Amino acid sequence: MDRTANIIASFADQVRKGAGRHLYFEFSERSYWSHGFHRERCVDPKFRLSLETKEQIRCWVAARDGPDLQSIRIQEGQTDVVISWKPQTVPHFRTFCRMPPVAYHVDR
Repeated sequence: MDRTANIIASFADQVRKGAGRHLYFEFSERSYWSHGFHRERCVDPKFRLSLETKEQIRCWVAARDGPDLQSIRIQEGQTDVVISWKPQTVPHFRTFCRMPPVAYHVDR
């Protein structure tokens, strides 16, 4: 989650200086049955910004007096995240997912 947030925040900083420190990321979760019940966070470990996503972020961040909308949603591949504009965020605490930590296997 932090990797994806860093990629998006870095791009937002390119569009508007200091914009990345205002972004707060809330990742979705999905659940399914496969030899038992499983839950996982909606984040792709190999996330990359597509041209469409870059344009969506660019339009949102480049608004004259801050973003017109309070938040945007990015759904790309396995990644599903709502990005909110906050007065200030702390990099180590700007990502969130409602799913608690769950271990399905002791070794993995």
